[in-house]
Amino acid sequence: MPEFEIIATRDGSPTIHSQRFGATYHSLHGAVVESMHVFINAGLNCFGHLKKIKIFELGFGTGLNALLTLDFGLSLDQEIEYTAIDLHPLPETVFLGLEYPQLDTNRISGKDFQSLHTCPWNQNVQITTNFSLTKIADDWLSCQLEPNQYDLFYLDAFGPTCQPELWSEDSMMKAHRILAKGGILVSYCAQGQFRRNLKSAGFRVEKLQGPPGKREMTRAFT
Repeated sequence: MPEFEIIATRDGSPTIHSQRFGATYHSLHGAVVESMHVFINAGLNCFGHLKKIKIFELGFGTGLNALLTLDFGLSLDQEIEYTAIDLHPLPETVFLGLEYPQLDTNRISGKDFQSLHTCPWNQNVQITTNFSLTKIADDWLSCQLEPNQYDLFYLDAFGPTCQPELWSEDSMMKAHRILAKGGILVSYCAQGQFRRNLKSAGFRVEKLQGPPGKREMTRAFT
């Protein structure tokens, strides 16, 4: 069985099943629908009034969240500095097989999606005039990051049963530390222990309605 398998989700958009982690990168109820609901509508949309925003993503994965963020920023003429960390980047043979044709608009295209993946790691790259990307190939818990620098944190790692260390109190303390005052963390995860870890780390936590297939999701504030 291959390590990665591209499969279709219910909204027609693809996701990937990881044999290593025994999990999919997105909800089978709809990859694009889930990402839009959790990260764009419940997260980035809160900062629509800003002309410039800095975002950190834990788990670059398929690059879908970055692509949707790029599109949303262009719709508002918003400048976005996007940083993502992933210890296990997808190989080229896998991400080249991903297509999101329903996202081909007058603002973004498949070429933009490829650029997100093919640009070099560990350096800042200007993808469009409004969107810069820094992909970090490193371990989230041990990498060194400056405090108080990000407005929004996308927590999109595999779930707590697959990668418990990324949802721990120590991990959430680090997330809190790199967020600026008034920063927001959003995640599809609604696990009780995860929310308790967020509170212990100093976040104010709220429950929101989840995307299709999930009753709840989490949003937290510094």
